[in-house]
Amino acid sequence: MTENKKLKLNSRLNGLLNAFNKVETISLVLSGSFIAMIAVLTIIDVTGRFAFNNPLKGNIELQELAMVAIIWLAIAGAEKMDAHVSMELILNKLIAIKSRFYSYLKILTLSISIALFGILSYYGIRYVLSSIAISETSGGPLYVIVWPLKIILTIGIIELTIRLIINLIHVLHPIGET
Repeated sequence: MTENKKLKLNSRLNGLLNAFNKVETISLVLSGSFIAMIAVLTIIDVTGRFAFNNPLKGNIELQELAMVAIIWLAIAGAEKMDAHVSMELILNKLIAIKSRFYSYLKILTLSISIALFGILSYYGIRYVLSSIAISETSGGPLYVIVWPLKIILTIGIIELTIRLIINLIHVLHPIGET
């Protein structure tokens, strides 16, 4: 491959990475918005319960559904920042012992994660389509249509899969975005 073609490819890849970073940022903002929504629902519920003896109906169910969005919209961003829970003590010992072994272990774990979340992405899409087809709703005092949250869940899984692929590329070719 000529140097000019490599530069064009790198330019396109950087453009895709920048676009994906913007999608991750939007997802993080949406996740934060759902946290704010839960706070507002809690204030309304508590105020209604104590001031008017009339709590917000379905508050718990709405908050449970919002937790799906909070977690899955933020998970790819957490992976990007390496802010997820991991076994730091063991990993730091591995880095100290053999940097090469750590790289192989990282490649293995990323590959397994990509395969698992890739499968989850596929079945998530099927699950969403099925939920839309039957107009699935939640139970409880409110009948909330759940397919929008299933879409959010599937988008979060797909984002995480893409982030894991990007991280694997960075382990294999440690140049570019951090």
